[in-house]
Amino acid sequence: MTDDIKRYLIYTFSFSWIFWGILIGLVKMNITTFGTPLAMVFFICGGIMPAIIGISLKKIYRSNEEFSVYI
Repeated sequence: MTDDIKRYLIYTFSFSWIFWGILIGLVKMNITTFGTPLAMVFFICGGIMPAIIGISLKKIYRSNEEFSVYI
């Protein structure tokens, strides 16, 4: 596995699980329930992390020409 793939997987799983972990913690502490706007924000943020991380890593570690072709 290349360093790019390892970096992508580590960041993606970490950030997704952080958002979903916060959501689980909030539900367990009875601060929110599933389906409320606050819960949906954390759920959606965790779900779109792969796309956000992919774009961010491409911007950081590649040239501007490669990034403009990617987007």
